[in-house]
Amino acid sequence: MEEKKETLYWIGSRLAYRNSLRRMILLVGRYSLLSYLAQILFLQILFRLSGGEKVSEGGAFYVVIMTSVFVFLVCKGTAFCCEKYAHVDKAYRLVFG
Repeated sequence: MEEKKETLYWIGSRLAYRNSLRRMILLVGRYSLLSYLAQILFLQILFRLSGGEKVSEGGAFYVVIMTSVFVFLVCKGTAFCCEKYAHVDKAYRLVFG
C-alpha cells in the first residue's frame, strides 16, 4: 500500500507499534472511504431523528463521540467480515478497490 503523508494510515504507521490508538487509526485509514460514507449516513440519521434542530455545544460533543464510535465499529465489522468471508472481501474490493 502506497503511503502518503496526509493520510490517516500514514499517521497510524508512525505511532508506537503496540499502541491501541495506532491500530484504530490504521483500521479507519484502511477503510477511509467506507468510514466517510458511514459518517455521512450516521449524521444524516441523527439529523433526521432530531427533526433538524440545532445541537447545543454540549450536545455536539456527544454527536462527535457517537459518530466516531459508529465509524470505528463499521470499520471493525468490515475488517472482521473481510477476513472471515472471502466473498465479502471480494465484494468490498470490487466496490471500494
